[in-house]
Parts: sequence; C-alpha cells; structure tokens
Amino acid sequence: MEPLYVSLSFYVSVFILAEITRRVIETLTGPGTLSRRFAYELIATAQMCTCVYENALIIKYYGLIGFFTVVVVLLIVGSYVNRGAFVSPLASIEAVYFGRISIRDFVALFLAELIGGYMAFRWARLIWSAGVSHDHTAFYDNFYCKLGFKVPYVQAAVFEVVGCFLIRYIIGAAPLATKRFVAAITAAGFLTFAVRFIGVPGLNPIVASSRMQGCEGLSIDWFIFTYWICPIIGALAAAIYQSRGQAAAVKKTPAAVKKSAAAVKKTN
Repeated sequence: MEPLYVSLSFYVSVFILAEITRRVIETLTGPGTLSRRFAYELIATAQMCTCVYENALIIKYYGLIGFFTVVVVLLIVGSYVNRGAFVSPLASIEAVYFGRISIRDFVALFLAELIGGYMAFRWARLIWSAGVSHDHTAFYDNFYCKLGFKVPYVQAAVFEVVGCFLIRYIIGAAPLATKRFVAAITAAGFLTFAVRFIGVPGLNPIVASSRMQGCEGLSIDWFIFTYWICPIIGALAAAIYQSRGQAAAVKKTPAAVKKSAAAVKKTN
C-alpha cells in the first residue's frame, strides 16, 4: 500500500496548496471580478494538471481500475473546490462561441489556463524534491517522456475528435443534479479507454500540453493538430449539435402546447 499512500500525499498536497492560494487571492480581490476569475482559472488548471503527473504511478502499481478510480475522485473533488473554473480551453471556447463570456474574459481565462498548465510541472517537481519515494526521486532527477501510440496515428487523431464529441454530448445531456458525477465518470472512462487502447490520452488540450508537449514522438505541428485542433472540433461540434436540437425542441413547444389546449377545449 506504500505507493498508494505516497500518491495520496501528492494529491492532497496539491489540493491543499491550491486551496491556500485561493484563500489568499480571495483576500486580495473582489468577488465577481475578472482578476479573481483569472486567479481561480490559473490555480484550478495548475492543480488538475499537476495531479496528472502522479497518475503514471497509479497505473504502474494499481492498473487501469486504480487509474479510473483516482481520476473520478479527483474530478469530483475538483468540481467542488475549483470555484467554477473551466480547467479546459474546450469549455472556454464554447462559452465565447455562444456568447456566454466576452472576448476579453475568454482571452484572460485562456491565458490563465496556459500559465496554469505551464506551472504544473514546477509544482510537481517541488513535491518530488521532498524525496518521499524512490519514484518521486527518479522523476525529480531525470523526468523523461515519449509519446507511444498503440494504434496508427490517424486512429489516435480520430479518437480525439470522436472522444471529445461524445464526452461533451453525454455531459450536456446529463441532468443538472448529477452532471458533476456524470462528467467525472465519463471523462475518466474515456481516458482509461485511451490508456488501454490508444496509448496516449489527451481529450483536454491544456492537460495534454502540460504533461506531454515536448515529449519525443510528435513534432510541435502535429502535436497541436492532434491535441488542440482535433479536440476543439469534436467538442464544439457536439455543443453546436446539441444546442440546435434544444432550440428545435423549444420552437416546437408552443405549437404542441396550443394543440394540447385545443384538444382539451374540444373535449370539454
């Protein structure tokens, strides 16, 4: 059980550090201000991306079931403490596309996500420097990564499009009361599938860039195409498709109500 205790201490340390930082920010900024939203987005993104570095050890010692369980728990806990942060450019791009946030807010939040993703490796190294385990010491001394696909590259790129489409569609269709749990289980399920059958999970451009950009295996151009353009296409397509379906349903509602009222009147 020692690796589990080590990983739990890593996750808890990250979440505590992030929460302390949020509390400090809340004393320095006003509620509802862009500066506070910027800080929330940066902190939440750094928090979630940092945790990804420890997931490799969970897979190593506890397999895919352990990985799935940990990701579900992290996403659910994050949904309670992240103060509404997107933690994904897919969500912020969708929000600005549909006019839910302004261009100014989008640029600020997107910049926060980039900075948060960049900070994640530094946070991870800070914790690794404590030398709690041999694995952490090895990561701190010589962290190496290489992108290795289990399928032809084209299939990996298609998975990013289809996976992001399905994740966004499933989450969008979930009831509000269970949305955070559906989101966590769905995302964890697709990530676990990717680890098992694709080899390199992405599905979130910021997380993918934070953890894998610069790793051997893909040039920067192909990395951006695979882990940025493909997910954006998939997620935005699902959001547009779903919004059109909802609009069509709303448009039909008055006619249906009118027809029902006429039927009732005729019966009476």
